[in-house]
Amino acid sequence: MDLRGIRGSLEAKAGSGEITADGSPTGAWMVRTGSGDVRLRIPSDAAFDVDAQSSSGSVTIDHPVTVQGAISKKHIQGKVKGGGVPIEAETGSGSIEIR
Repeated sequence: MDLRGIRGSLEAKAGSGEITADGSPTGAWMVRTGSGDVRLRIPSDAAFDVDAQSSSGSVTIDHPVTVQGAISKKHIQGKVKGGGVPIEAETGSGSIEIR
């Protein structure tokens, strides 16, 4: 699934396969796949709350994140630029990139 130019909210779910989304979140983003990578492209000036988790892959984010509690290779939860709209990404088998 390849989604581009999104403005507003997003809900994308797949049983398997990669999900790529590019845009400006002004509402909640929820992206989930059972098996496959998740790639999100978000503008560098965006403020959001992030919760990204992979059961068997890694999670990477290029935005500066303020985290409370523990951080792990498979789960990142925190605020970017003070927080804002929620962005949730989850995959059972695959990696997550937020750039």
